[in-house]
Amino acid sequence: MLQDRAFAVCGRLMAALIDARIEQNIAPIVGKSIRAGISDVAVQISGGQGATADVHRLLEALAKARGLDVRLYGDTDKQDPRPGFTA
Repeated sequence: MLQDRAFAVCGRLMAALIDARIEQNIAPIVGKSIRAGISDVAVQISGGQGATADVHRLLEALAKARGLDVRLYGDTDKQDPRPGFTA
């Protein structure tokens, strides 16, 4: 959830910077390094989300191999109120 919120903030920040630049009639070149930095952060957050999903899938496979009933890893509903481990 926090990764999603941070990713969304990158988009809102980018839009706000561009809107402010246009409103002030400032050349597009101004702030290009800031926009590039925000873009880099967004790419890193997206990569982090993918890595997190990969680790969850590995944990799910490990748990299954060990005979554990794991509901909170992998591609299942994360809103399940039951405990993750039942074994």
